[in-house]
Amino acid sequence: MDMLWSGWGDPAKAAPLPETVIGLLRDLLGVKPRTAGPVALEDIAVPQPGLEPAARQALSAAVGGEEHVRTDAGTRIRHTRGKSTPDLLRIRDGEVDDVPAAVVLPAGHDDVLAVLRACAEHGLAVVPFGGGTSVVGGLAPSRRGAFVALDLRRMDALLAVDPVSRTATLQPGLRGPQA
Repeated sequence: MDMLWSGWGDPAKAAPLPETVIGLLRDLLGVKPRTAGPVALEDIAVPQPGLEPAARQALSAAVGGEEHVRTDAGTRIRHTRGKSTPDLLRIRDGEVDDVPAAVVLPAGHDDVLAVLRACAEHGLAVVPFGGGTSVVGGLAPSRRGAFVALDLRRMDALLAVDPVSRTATLQPGLRGPQA
């Protein structure tokens, strides 16, 4: 499941803020409601991926097939930023100047290593993407140029449970509700 591209949570469960909350935000914090909603996802102009064919082939080989290297506009937009207020305001306005060239979905540790080798070989930066909930700018590349988002959702297993300490070891793509 992809999170809501312009906000938090499951898109199927998105709901507007109750009027009482809007009133509190307006009266206590001075927040002015927007007059228009976010730009429609399909109306956002996304630049071409800019991924060399050799790089795409290397990434596909690293993750077991072309279906795990995504370059469609919707997927790339959903991996452009995190969920901080500035991130959400920029994405809702359709600003995607730092969209990844591709979103790569490894299935395990060896795939991640192979992706990192392929990216190093082709001069691509890598931005890790766990659940996409970062609120600290961790999904923005630190340099300009083509980069890939390393989406860890396929790495979603429970690896170990220690009943004595009551701890669990989870792969990075396992979200809290599923855990």
